[in-house]
Amino acid sequence: MTHPAYQLRAVEYAYGDEVVLRLDALQVERGAVTALLGANGSGKSTLLDILGFLRKPAKAPATGAVCFFGAPVRQEDYPALRRRIAYVQQKPYLFNTSVLGNIELGLKLRGVGPGPRRAAAEKVIEQCRIEHLAPRRAHALSGGEVQKVALARALVLAPEVLLLDEPFAHLDAQFRQELEQLLEEIRRAQSPTVVLATHERVQAQQLAEHIISLDHGRLIPTAALNLFQGAVEKERGLFDTGRIKIHIPAGLKAGERLAIEANHLVISRERLSSSMRNRYAGRVKSLREEGEEIHLIIAAGEEFHAIVTHAALQELGIQLGDTVWVSFKSTAVKLLP
Repeated sequence: MTHPAYQLRAVEYAYGDEVVLRLDALQVERGAVTALLGANGSGKSTLLDILGFLRKPAKAPATGAVCFFGAPVRQEDYPALRRRIAYVQQKPYLFNTSVLGNIELGLKLRGVGPGPRRAAAEKVIEQCRIEHLAPRRAHALSGGEVQKVALARALVLAPEVLLLDEPFAHLDAQFRQELEQLLEEIRRAQSPTVVLATHERVQAQQLAEHIISLDHGRLIPTAALNLFQGAVEKERGLFDTGRIKIHIPAGLKAGERLAIEANHLVISRERLSSSMRNRYAGRVKSLREEGEEIHLIIAAGEEFHAIVTHAALQELGIQLGDTVWVSFKSTAVKLLP
């Protein structure tokens, strides 16, 4: 039987009195790329720290809270498990020595002799196509070069799991493209389990086979781009965000957040006469192309994120600043804790 790379159950983490992560159940598939998708502050980095065995979850069952490749993780296992994982953080730190010296360092700390570690470092330097950087001082590198070196330093350890925290942040288009291509080549050649944190939906879809979406430390439906805080008015069957009131199905009675999948929103020029009970007039605030899709941000009390096709946009003739109607059925909404 092949076990997932990670299985998490009843995992919670807090900074002081503030709970930043609360997961009932989560699974990360072995040998695949999984993206952690969410805005800043959604809990992505905290979850990566738990997956990297740098933080221990609190308020979880004594055993079985975290399983790693099918084996329950115990407190005393953490030091050994860290050696099976490579973690490239958002702003990696390189020592002020040569690039080659930085890449060799992890092997040196593990007691690998000079000859074998030099051979391993040169192999990964060639794989990452950074031969021209090898003799340079690490502190003289650009942001994109630092990310490549940090990735090479991780790969030389031949990890079973590669954790990447926003590796493309603050990089220009050329470096992003080169790094994305490099990750794809690594996946084909080595097949490690990769967990990648990002706040960009399109990037997650392009790079990952599985997507885990987080909001305020909780799992949410991946396609739910519209998330609103508020309270349920049970008697009236409404969810009040403080700016608008949204009709919800009679069976939904509790939840502090409401989610609507972007492809469930109907965009029109005029107010529709239909069975859809939720209808709001608004202004097109943002309009951008993402592959085969057009993403619209519409300010209609709350900001709605809608997705339409090129053909639909052309048919509607919508432009930036236009007034449109956002409509959706009450059954399109989900309530979240």
